[in-house]
Amino acid sequence: MKKILMTTALSLAATASQAATLGFNLTISNLLDTNNSLTNVPLMTLVNTSDTALLQQFTLTIGNTAYNYDALYSFEPTPDGTMTLTQGDMDDFNTGGNLQRVDVGVIDFTSFDPGETAKWRVDVDIDNSDSIENYRTVLFNNGNGPNSEFSALFSDGTVLSIVADDQTASNTSFTFSASQTTPVPVPAALPLLLAGLGGFAVLRRRRT
Repeated sequence: MKKILMTTALSLAATASQAATLGFNLTISNLLDTNNSLTNVPLMTLVNTSDTALLQQFTLTIGNTAYNYDALYSFEPTPDGTMTLTQGDMDDFNTGGNLQRVDVGVIDFTSFDPGETAKWRVDVDIDNSDSIENYRTVLFNNGNGPNSEFSALFSDGTVLSIVADDQTASNTSFTFSASQTTPVPVPAALPLLLAGLGGFAVLRRRRT
């Protein structure tokens, strides 16, 4: 019996000492890397790097509000889930005449599991005009203007945010990451179990 209790206690203690990781990687790259073209319409690739949590929502804030996202489109959802744009413009190349411009884009996900990837494109423009802008000097590397912020909402309610740091402007691909490691809560029964084992130890000493 004592061996069983000891084994159970050690198992619970090991569980309590484990840690859970939440995180995401966002890679922003030129749509046509081979000729460094279309820098105003970068491809965004998002990976859920968490241990177990689902990624439920992703928010892109432009930072420098002299610019905007004119469109977020051409979605490639995760293998099991869906992507829904809840704030932004899904009109490819504004073919339908949609002139919506936003400083914040919001994408909702279903079944965005750890290790899975989702992709989309954004059109970066100056306010009130269709323009050819280099995302590398709008989202970051923009001098005195604030850099863009990206945030992810996970299934446990945690939100992780990161402001894009300046990068080497000549690159064609940039990766920004955020992560958080938290200890798993101690099981409620563990203190009681350990106290009981302590009692057994005291009784054993008294008998000997």
